[in-house]
Amino acid sequence: MVVGMRLTLIAIFIFMLTPSTILAQEDSSCGVDHYNDTVNPYVYLGNTIYATCPLVCPGGFVVAAGHADNDINSPVTGFWCAATTPPPNYPWINAGPRCQVGNSRTVTVGGDGDWYEVRMTPGGQILRGTSVTFTGLASGVAYTFQGQAHNAGGGSGWSSSTAPVFQDTQAPVTTIDIVGVAGLNGWWTASPLSITLPANDLGCLGVQQTTYRLNDGPDTVFDGNPIFISGDGHHTLVVSSTDGTFTEAPQTVDIAIDTTAPDITISPDRAPDTGTGWWQSPVTVSINGSDATSGLAQLSYRLNSGAWQPYNTPVVISDDGQYNVDGQAIDVAGLQRVSGVQIWLDATAPSVQLSTDRAPDAPTGWWRSDVIVTVVASDVTSGVQGSVYRIDGGAWAAYSTPITVSGDAIHTVDAAATDVAQNIATTALSVPIDTQPPQTQWVADRRPEGNGWYNGPVTMTLNGSDNLSGVAVLRYTLDGGLEADYTSPVSVSGEGEHTLMGAVIDAAGWRTESTVVIKIDQSAPSLQVSTDRPPDSGDWWVGGVTITAQANDSLSGLARLEYRLDGGDWRPYHEGLRISGSGNYNLELRASDHAGNQRTVQVRLPLDSVPPQTTARWDGPDGAQNGWFAGPMTLTLTASDAHSGLAAIMVAVDDGDWQPYTGPIQFSSGQHNVRYYAVDNVGNREPERVTSAGVDGIAPQIGHWGAECAADDNSERIQLYGRATDNESGLALAYLQVVRPDGVVQTYDAPGQRYSYTPPATGEQYLPFYYEPQLAGEHTLRLVVRDGGGNETRHAVTCTVSVLAGDDDSDEQAGAVLPPLESPNTDDDTPSTGAEHELDNQTSNTPPYIPPAVVELTGDTGHNESNDGPTYVLPAVVDLTSETSAPSGDGGDNSPPHSSQPINDTAATLTEGDTASSNYTPSGVTTYTSDTTALPADSTVTTAPDPVSSDDSGLIDALTGLGVALATAGGALVLMSKTAEEEQAQIDQQRAQDTQFDAWAAGVQTQMEAMQANIAHNQQLQQHAGDTVFLASQQSEANRNYWLNVAAQNERYQQWLQQQALKQWLAEQ
Repeated sequence: MVVGMRLTLIAIFIFMLTPSTILAQEDSSCGVDHYNDTVNPYVYLGNTIYATCPLVCPGGFVVAAGHADNDINSPVTGFWCAATTPPPNYPWINAGPRCQVGNSRTVTVGGDGDWYEVRMTPGGQILRGTSVTFTGLASGVAYTFQGQAHNAGGGSGWSSSTAPVFQDTQAPVTTIDIVGVAGLNGWWTASPLSITLPANDLGCLGVQQTTYRLNDGPDTVFDGNPIFISGDGHHTLVVSSTDGTFTEAPQTVDIAIDTTAPDITISPDRAPDTGTGWWQSPVTVSINGSDATSGLAQLSYRLNSGAWQPYNTPVVISDDGQYNVDGQAIDVAGLQRVSGVQIWLDATAPSVQLSTDRAPDAPTGWWRSDVIVTVVASDVTSGVQGSVYRIDGGAWAAYSTPITVSGDAIHTVDAAATDVAQNIATTALSVPIDTQPPQTQWVADRRPEGNGWYNGPVTMTLNGSDNLSGVAVLRYTLDGGLEADYTSPVSVSGEGEHTLMGAVIDAAGWRTESTVVIKIDQSAPSLQVSTDRPPDSGDWWVGGVTITAQANDSLSGLARLEYRLDGGDWRPYHEGLRISGSGNYNLELRASDHAGNQRTVQVRLPLDSVPPQTTARWDGPDGAQNGWFAGPMTLTLTASDAHSGLAAIMVAVDDGDWQPYTGPIQFSSGQHNVRYYAVDNVGNREPERVTSAGVDGIAPQIGHWGAECAADDNSERIQLYGRATDNESGLALAYLQVVRPDGVVQTYDAPGQRYSYTPPATGEQYLPFYYEPQLAGEHTLRLVVRDGGGNETRHAVTCTVSVLAGDDDSDEQAGAVLPPLESPNTDDDTPSTGAEHELDNQTSNTPPYIPPAVVELTGDTGHNESNDGPTYVLPAVVDLTSETSAPSGDGGDNSPPHSSQPINDTAATLTEGDTASSNYTPSGVTTYTSDTTALPADSTVTTAPDPVSSDDSGLIDALTGLGVALATAGGALVLMSKTAEEEQAQIDQQRAQDTQFDAWAAGVQTQMEAMQANIAHNQQLQQHAGDTVFLASQQSEANRNYWLNVAAQNERYQQWLQQQALKQWLAEQ
């Protein structure tokens, strides 16, 4: 039965459940949208579901009905999902160390749940996982963490909180506590100060250490005891604390101490004017204060205990009376000091008057008869002490009765009165009779500046005098103006000439006049300066500049016109002044008039007459000669200009157009001529320059290399002939290198054995050589040619010399190639110290060994004579240095060569006569002694090949074409074999000798020596050409034409070399 009723399902679990989705499954009968929610921590279906819609619970849950809502606390009828699996236990949780550096912490949690949550307090942040990291943690906060486990049956609930843990993310903070008496403005007014340095660390590490540095002292660890600072002045304290991880930025504090009150002095401008303690005129009282430490902050004063007033200027006591003047000084630290002084002032002189019995007889004040004079004196402050008088400068007398003045002259009655303060008042009365006029004179305040002229206003003083009645009045006129009374000096200004008249009138009415002319010029001369042309480029001139200066003065006139350059001495200017050279010059011209007025004009003259300089540098592989390189080369151009600056470098490669140089130019092949020049910013252009170089990557070619090994002994030369060609950089060097039978490699540089070409020669070069052997045996003769780029080619032939010069034994055999020894053995099984070892088992056909002779033992292995010892790898080499005799028969040893050294199992050379105790160190191998190496035996000697007939020209040409070394011995060609190791060793040794020779030659060879060497070399070649003709006559008819042709070519070549040497010498002259 379908019941169409609406239910609201609310399910609340009282235990924690695993978050799951409860689906109100939809079908066609529901007719509404349904709502999905999660079981966390309880099931809540807040929407309305039709009963016909089935409720589908996730795994671990079943549909249940009837449940009490914990929030409503009343039964609820409905459907919900109930867990069938029991929830997990509380998980364990690990929050890590109590104290941790940084702002993050990782917390781990575990147990029997399927998944976990961790909650942090404070903040309530919840993270999910078994190892979670909380970030953004701060210092000074106690953090706790709880864990919760979940499975299909629900959740365990939150576990107990972990013990509080802490973070440390910042450095400690130090407080500077100062105990002392504080003054003003940050100053302390008592000493010493007590300072402590408490530090606080919000983090969990805690303060590890606090250090401080006082003034320039060392860094000191604060131990908790107060730091005492004393002594006036500024003290610098630098403080820093650390918790072991974070260090506080240093705090610097200035500690200022001032324990001394300021100094103050109160000083009248003078001592009392009299012994009575009174001053007779106004007194200026100065108050001075100072403070050597914090400095003076304020000065004040007061009069007669009145209010304090700021002291800015000295106090002037000008009114008569008695005063108490107090002064007060206060320093920046607030310390003060007070001082005072008493001032008794009677600045007013007593009143004293002279009266006559009648008025003067003339309006001008003159008497013409006796005059009765009375003295009257008074003083209102200290009182009159007495009065005196005198007539015509006579002796002073105490006044008691009126005075009678008589006589025809200028009489003067003087009277004086003094008060208790010793102020004196005087007066005088003149009774004159005058019959003479006065005198007058104008006086200027200074002398004229020059030639009677002044260069500014002039102050004129009119002086007048009269011997009797005296001057009554002074009057003057200026430039014909109205006459006026003269009361003060007259200032005369304005350019031009001025007329000044002065008049003096005496008391008797006499008048005297004086006239002067005053000339004033206040204007500097005019001065115009010009150049012969404007700057040639920008601000710069190219070449010299002519300076024209014109000066004029319309008043006092031009006195002089001068100039100076770059602050030097002043010199008289002359017409057509020319400044030349290169530089940024400062020209000054000065015009002066007769009144001393001056005008100066400055002109900046940037001059550039010097073109820039450019240098060229070729870079490429080492070994270059005469501008040729064996590989890619780079041309670098560098230019500089010391004045207007570099504008551009222009370059043209080969026959190309001119282009601006922008950077190094690379060439990979061919010979190149590069033209270049530089231009500065004013157009100065350096002369065009040319540099040349080439790339030659192809080694020279040896067209022929052969030898006439006709020498039967070393008294005859071995003649060698070669041809070489290099069509790129040209042939620079050709020389002969010989590997002697004893292994020594020699490089020859004597004429006929070495050719140098300067410059390197192109085309085919004929190269005849000769060699005089000094040893019997095989000689390897190498032709080494090198071109201008350093490329090198070598070809070699071998010659065998069988008999040494001066040896008449016809049955003896000389040279390095020995006939075979059938069974050379050693006569001892093992080496022993001091023992001698023989090479035996020689046949009667074995010739005696003529030193030096090298026996080369070869084969796969060798063994000792008894054939039961160890086997040894061959080859081994024995070098014999003493003569032996031929054996008498097969197997006889007939005093064979002896050696007390072992025959080593590596390629070593043993010398007869060596002792067992000595060490032998062959080149490139390990040191051996006879106590360390066993002796190989039963070895065979390399057998010489069958001779090849010299008539087999086809074979000879084929071998020569393949580069096989050939040698001649007794008129027959013999093919010689060398190991790769021997050949490489000889090549390496030759290259080392070549390098050494090239370094020496480059350091000592000059151009002239090269030319002289070429001339001498040419002469030697001519001699060889003659030898070639002689040798040609000794050859078969088939070869004679060939060698005659070679001789002719060589003669033409020598003529060409002489011509080139002469051309070079003439060019150098």
